[in-house]
Amino acid sequence: MNGVTDAILLESDGHFGMVDSGEDWDYPNSEQYPLREGITINEGYEQQVIHYLRTMGVKKLDYYIATHSHSDHIGSGDEIMNYFPVDRLYIDRYDDSYMLDSHGKDAQDPYYYLQANENYLWDNQYVYDCLIKAANDNNVKTITDLDLDENDNALVVKVNAYGKNALLTSDIDPKNGDTKEVADQLVEELWNDEGLKEKEAKKIEKKNYDFEYNMSSNYEEYNVFVPDERQVEENIEDESQPNLGKKIQIDLMKMVHHGVDYNNTTYFLTSLNPKTVVITGPQSFFNDRMKQCLSGTEVYSTMTDSAAIVAEFSKSGIDTKYNKIISGTEEIDGETYWFDENGRSITGWKYFDNAWHYYNEKGILETGWQTINGSLYYMNSAGIMLTGWQYIDGSWYYMDDSGARVNNCWYWVGTNCYYFNENGEMAADAWIGDWYVDGSGAWIPEKVYDK
Repeated sequence: MNGVTDAILLESDGHFGMVDSGEDWDYPNSEQYPLREGITINEGYEQQVIHYLRTMGVKKLDYYIATHSHSDHIGSGDEIMNYFPVDRLYIDRYDDSYMLDSHGKDAQDPYYYLQANENYLWDNQYVYDCLIKAANDNNVKTITDLDLDENDNALVVKVNAYGKNALLTSDIDPKNGDTKEVADQLVEELWNDEGLKEKEAKKIEKKNYDFEYNMSSNYEEYNVFVPDERQVEENIEDESQPNLGKKIQIDLMKMVHHGVDYNNTTYFLTSLNPKTVVITGPQSFFNDRMKQCLSGTEVYSTMTDSAAIVAEFSKSGIDTKYNKIISGTEEIDGETYWFDENGRSITGWKYFDNAWHYYNEKGILETGWQTINGSLYYMNSAGIMLTGWQYIDGSWYYMDDSGARVNNCWYWVGTNCYYFNENGEMAADAWIGDWYVDGSGAWIPEKVYDK
């Protein structure tokens, strides 16, 4: 998906599960669910995700893991549950009140905390309620646990097969020590399997030592590695230092929070030292500090020309590569889309089967009258743009070679001239000023009429 959003499909022996499914086109705009500043209203990926899942042969999902109630992760969760049978939903409980009551609320100044946290309510409640409703409507078993606030309750998923480990980090936040806690827990849990051998550990320790020395001895030259203002303000400087102690090397990791600098602390990265990382955002997010933390790490980005990044587990390791699919049309919920080889629904004009078609901003094939760049076009029930003479709803119209409707003018078609009114309808058996058109609509210069 060509956007900063998470949708992860897991498969084992023909069984499928999902960890998040990405942003959708839907958004709230009501008294119960207000349209707040910061809510995404101009992008959605549910059709692309459904198309890719169908391409991969998904008939049902054994489970859906909703890491946290943000629309860029689970906005399309209700559409997925309405489209595919799902056995189980794993999701933390969410309510907007959690956002307004947490993190050391000062009884002397509660209004300050209310204002501060309201900035992060967005459409969280709407997204959560829609997903829970879809689960209930489709008899999905729902498993809930924590009742903390977002992103602090973001679920982290560890996948293991053939002794290889992949970590799906969601949007864990360092401000409360979450990234450090996850890193330390994984180091202890996986030390026997993923612990760095003495030679590897010394190599990385030297790199981390040089990194720390350069940061402290030459601030001006290495200020790119200094934590950003949010890290300093929130007192997480300890996570800005590399882990010089016990560390591991996991096989694959999804970078935290789409690869955003703030969430991927130096301590976290140098504790886990992944061989391969995936950024669910632009590759440019992998900045110089991350490169120094993870020198030699393979980096993949979902915002590149591919339908998906596929990581296949085997005894020899995890083989990660970009995947493309066969392009073509597909009908989803009664609407027709065109998906390219990168799995993205195209928008705008598309020429195939010897005809032009038009897809709107949501990728839906248009039919009927459509205004495009100031001109009117007519697409038949198959979405084919029509040209030439067309009889529509009791009137004759003429579409020029580009497909645009002729309006409010005299227009030559072959050897005859016709008049089309402001609605594009051909005039017939009528006076147009001092000129007369006969029953066929044609003005014939050789004939003289009495007005």
